[in-house]
Amino acid sequence: MICCCPSEDVKGELHTIIQQNFRSVGKIFGNTAFICIMTLDSKIVAERQMGAGQANSSSPVDVIEQMGSLKKAAENFGSILHCSKCPVIHIKGNNQIFSCYDLWGHNILVFSSYYHRAIASSFNTAGADNQMKAIVASLSAALEQLDKIDKGR
Repeated sequence: MICCCPSEDVKGELHTIIQQNFRSVGKIFGNTAFICIMTLDSKIVAERQMGAGQANSSSPVDVIEQMGSLKKAAENFGSILHCSKCPVIHIKGNNQIFSCYDLWGHNILVFSSYYHRAIASSFNTAGADNQMKAIVASLSAALEQLDKIDKGR
């Protein structure tokens, strides 16, 4: 008997799209060490180890998991100030930038990038955010389709 599972084929294609978008993020931000899509409760939906980074840095997973908590804290702080949602967060360190983008549902795109100190402090996150719009839209569409497949719609 032949079993045809078109939903599995589509899921595979959607995961390929997600990985292609991860590579595109690496082209925009450069030196991206780790990238993932996760839920606000730190469940990793998709991930990619990019290989950049520093030998003495914390484990990417350890740091990335804290981004879910940071995102929740930023939203709580914004609501106290009666501000609208904060769809993008960047945290710049001496030689590292952590970034977080809202995606479809309650998912977030989280990654860290490493730079020379002078580049990290002057990196144009506003320009990068503009380039990220198409990637965020593509990832959100892929996540929505995966959710529909998982729910059997």
